[in-house]
Amino acid sequence: MLTNSILVHLTQPDDAQEPQPECLLRPMFGTRRIEWPDDGSVEFHPSHSDWIRMFTAAGFEVLELHEPQAAPGLTSRHFPGGSEWATKWPVEEIWKVRKRG
Repeated sequence: MLTNSILVHLTQPDDAQEPQPECLLRPMFGTRRIEWPDDGSVEFHPSHSDWIRMFTAAGFEVLELHEPQAAPGLTSRHFPGGSEWATKWPVEEIWKVRKRG
């Protein structure tokens, strides 16, 4: 499963046009539901421990968690934080799980 990194959401400004800062803007706890004031959208971003609990409860075992690092100099129109930010912290998380039994 591929999802955005929890770090992106902890550091993402409410205004998507602002640059991605290198500091936390919201708390780690209570970030499961994030409401974006600029367009009224809502996103859900569980913590790693929440994901593990949900996978386990659904009968899956977690095999791996990958947090890819962007190569220096890459650009993306999909991530407003920029390539420099993504070389320091993961933008995405890739969970490898397997259904038990």
